[in-house]
Amino acid sequence: MNNPNIPHTRALLIFLSLFLSLATAIQTPLLVQTCKRTSDAALCLSSLSSNPRTPSARDVETLARIELDTISTKTNATVDIIIQLLKNTTDAYMLRAYGSCVDTFGGIVVNRIPQGIAALNSKNYAEAKNQVGLVQSDVRLCFEHFSEKQPFTSGSQLVSRLAVAIAVPTPLLIQTCQRTDDNALCLSSLSSDPRTSSARNVETLALIEISTITAKTNATLDMIDQLFKNVTNADLSRAYGTCIDRFRGIMKNTIPRGIALMISANYFEAKDEIRHIQSDVGICLEQFRETQPFESGAQLMIRLTGVAIGIINLLH
Repeated sequence: MNNPNIPHTRALLIFLSLFLSLATAIQTPLLVQTCKRTSDAALCLSSLSSNPRTPSARDVETLARIELDTISTKTNATVDIIIQLLKNTTDAYMLRAYGSCVDTFGGIVVNRIPQGIAALNSKNYAEAKNQVGLVQSDVRLCFEHFSEKQPFTSGSQLVSRLAVAIAVPTPLLIQTCQRTDDNALCLSSLSSDPRTSSARNVETLALIEISTITAKTNATLDMIDQLFKNVTNADLSRAYGTCIDRFRGIMKNTIPRGIALMISANYFEAKDEIRHIQSDVGICLEQFRETQPFESGAQLMIRLTGVAIGIINLLH
């Protein structure tokens, strides 16, 4: 499938992986040895080999800079597609969603990439990696506006697995996620957050996972609010009203209480509080006889909450 967003997101994987080589000497040929140490050697070789600057590259930093330029090019191509979609839609929600993505992807080109290059130039590799991690977060936030596949995305499956491939998990992350019931989702959701690489304990990972749930809850609630505006059926209106009340309760009460209990090291009660998220989402979904556009986001909330509970279980 010729999807500009696939090489764009996969280029992120390569860029982050290149940093594994920055601290150690690379034997010649530089390109081959470097790409072997990335998560996608074939794409690394093809994307860098096609750039005329690669043959003269003498260090991994230069290759990373070239790959950043590739990300910028693919991001611009993705923005062009989204702008065309924006011009051809009249749906209020889609207008808002596409507009948000245009702003987000534009920010990648104007802010993230230049800041990443500046960090590279100053040899602040940790910050460069952080900036590209933020690019990945931005892309994920755009995808969360949509319940169905769009022309610029390879699907929700890629969204949920991106972080596993773009970052090399720390030993703490690997060991923690292996002890949860959903190792893959644990790795993907935590690896996509730039704070994870500096996490020094399980409690921090649990708090990061809760913040991921918060972001997903916000995105899903926003979608429910938009859908509710177009509902005319009385029963469906009541169902959406129930969901809005439940999701707002999660944002205003459940999550803040859970975080407060975590900070006070009351892990047992924190786990019980966070578990209410699954109950509230379940009550929302029970209101409908047919699948709703926001259901995939709601189901992901249930799974993310399960991961958070699994991590908190390790603390007591």
